Amino acid sequence: MQDAGAAAGEHKMKFSYALTIFLVLSVSVLYFFVPGIGAARMVDNKIFETMELKAVVEEKEIKLFAHTSNNALAMLATREGFSIPEENAMVIGSNEAEMMVKNDLIKKSGDKLYGFFGIDTQVGGIYKKTDTMIDHMHFLSKNQFKELDGVSNVFIGFNEGMPKLFFTYKNNDDFLKRFEFSSGNLENYRVISMNGKTLYPIVLGYDEAEMMISEKLFTDAGDKIEGFFGKDVFIAGILKKTDSGVDMMHFIPLGKGDLK
Repeated sequence: MQDAGAAAGEHKMKFSYALTIFLVLSVSVLYFFVPGIGAARMVDNKIFETMELKAVVEEKEIKLFAHTSNNALAMLATREGFSIPEENAMVIGSNEAEMMVKNDLIKKSGDKLYGFFGIDTQVGGIYKKTDTMIDHMHFLSKNQFKELDGVSNVFIGFNEGMPKLFFTYKNNDDFLKRFEFSSGNLENYRVISMNGKTLYPIVLGYDEAEMMISEKLFTDAGDKIEGFFGKDVFIAGILKKTDSGVDMMHFIPLGKGDLK
């Protein structure tokens, strides 16, 4: 009887191990290979390497528009519609789509927009949430991107392969004056010289500041960071949360060609 009990116990243990392995493999397959579950959140950073950007500055918001290769966009999962923008249709990031629905600009894929920052277009699709800057972007075809009324002083820089969003902000622009600061202020936004070094000011969006603080790059406004994309900088201020793409931005008086 003891031998029979031992055999039964061994059988149950083997079954338990097999079930555990099966569940682990099943979850892994779902997460990594099924669109809309884990795959939607896994974004290859190469998608940002050839991405062209334009920005439309509104009252307290920056609208981000992008054009990149169809092959890169084909890797992104959508919650509705298509992943690649057609000639006269755009694909929108998750957060931006939610905002547009909330403001009664659109309801769903297929809705048309006339005179939308200089173009007539429609919503070809909406991406699933990626937890990246993609969530705040509108992706356009090459021709509509050219026709769009926007500025090109927004760009992407890379820090150890990670994409970072920059906005070239000059002192004669009053855009940041419309925002509230959680730390620091716009009066500090000026190039200074200290110990023979030139220090450039940066104003950070809320989410980007939180990430940089968690990585111990600085602790508060006024702190210096040496060799930041090849420049010595100081944190002039941190904006309060806006729940928009602004939360991910670095505002700096330098252009893409000035940074490494």
